[in-house]
Amino acid sequence: MAKHTITNTSGGPRMVNTTTGAVMLKAGETRDDLELSDAELKSAKGTDWFAFGARAAKAAAAEPVNAGDLDALTKQVAALTKQVEDSNTAKVEAEKKLADAEKENAALTKQVEELTKPADKKS
Repeated sequence: MAKHTITNTSGGPRMVNTTTGAVMLKAGETRDDLELSDAELKSAKGTDWFAFGARAAKAAAAEPVNAGDLDALTKQVAALTKQVEDSNTAKVEAEKKLADAEKENAALTKQVEELTKPADKKS
């Protein structure tokens, strides 16, 4: 098993399972001495929480995420999520009104047809 250079690229602490046990990496932290089994390496790569090898070095050199920026982005996501939910609610209400209007239109059309039939064809 080989040693790997791994950087935690997520916004918070993450655990990596090494051959000697679990190791916690803080957000942005890089370690170049972590030995992982092939299965654990595959699992860690599948999470998108870590960068490996040369990519890990680039990630470590990148500017870390500012907690204030993260809070602002989290609030922005919450506001946008609310807008989507409100839009979906309005869409459902509009669809219901449309269905009701179509039913009313069908009923009125039937009344008009009944009233405009020649007298001998009325039932």
